[in-house]
This record gives sequence, C-alpha cells and structure tokens, in this order.
Amino acid sequence: MLSSPVEVVAPTIACETYKSEFPTETQLRQLPRRKTCRGNMNLATNPCEVCGRELSTYPYLRLQQTRAHPKESNAKEMQLVQESTRQFWTADEEHALAPIELDMGTATNSLIINHLSSNSKRTRDTIKKRRQTATYKEIIEKELPVKRKKKKSAHDNSALITAIISLNLDMHDDAVRLQILPSIAD
Repeated sequence: MLSSPVEVVAPTIACETYKSEFPTETQLRQLPRRKTCRGNMNLATNPCEVCGRELSTYPYLRLQQTRAHPKESNAKEMQLVQESTRQFWTADEEHALAPIELDMGTATNSLIINHLSSNSKRTRDTIKKRRQTATYKEIIEKELPVKRKKKKSAHDNSALITAIISLNLDMHDDAVRLQILPSIAD
C-alpha cells in the first residue's frame, strides 16, 4: 500500500488587528510594544504599502518608506502617537489639599499622605512628590497663619462660652444666653 506524503506545515498565529501571521506567540506579543506590525517574518519580500515596491527586509522597507514617502510615513507615525495621559495638577487641587493637611495637625507624613490620597483622585506617590515641591510648600506657608488665627479665635471663644455658661442667670437671661451661644461658636 502506498502512503501519500504528508506536508508538515508550521502553525502560525494570526494578528487580527494588522492582518499578519507570526510563527510564535512571542512575536505576536511583541507587536503591541512596537506599535507597528512587521508582518510575517518568514516572507521573502516586504511590500511597500504606498508604491508596492518589494524589499528584502523590514528595516529596508521602513527606510524606503521614510525616504520615498515622507508624508505618508509621517501620517502613519502620527496615528501611532497616543495623546499624553498625564494629569497635570491644577491650582485648585493644591489649594484644596493644603487645608486638609493643615487640619491634621501633627500627624506623621505617612498618615497625612494616606489621608490626602483617600480624599483625592491622586495616588500616594503623586501626592508625596507634590508635597515636596516649592509651590506646595508656599501654599502651606500662606495657609498656616490663617489657620493659626482661626484656632486662636476659636480658643478665645471657648473661654468666653465657658464664662457665659458659668453665670447664674434667671430664665429670661438663660434664653438670651442660648441665643447668643450659637453665634459665638461660629
């Protein structure tokens, strides 16, 4: 009985995005990092998408595309460039974090950073770095005297409140005292 010869074909893995085939999964996984498709590595020729010229290697193809078709090459590269995802700090964010930090008083740095990161959309590292900048330190220095004045006036009011409460007053005066106390506490 004659056996027919069986052709052994190496399996290939297809890239659905770039319509290319790769002999290994490793080459397919490298595709997103390169952000360009090198096509099938087993091809003898690499055709230019613009003029159809076939080149022997992929580096020659890229060189030919950049020299012969600079506008198309630049347009293709511009499509690959993604917008920056970096979120810049706004003045409002810095001014919002400073009072929160000052309200914490003498807490440790790690407690302050944890508290600020839980009240913000920023990560611990970004808040840590922002607290080290000169602009943030200036904001803290400007806010610190304001906070001290508020604390001092609140402390003065507390002494006044205890003095008013300790007075022996009749029913009418007691009603007046209850009306005055909320306005002093503010």
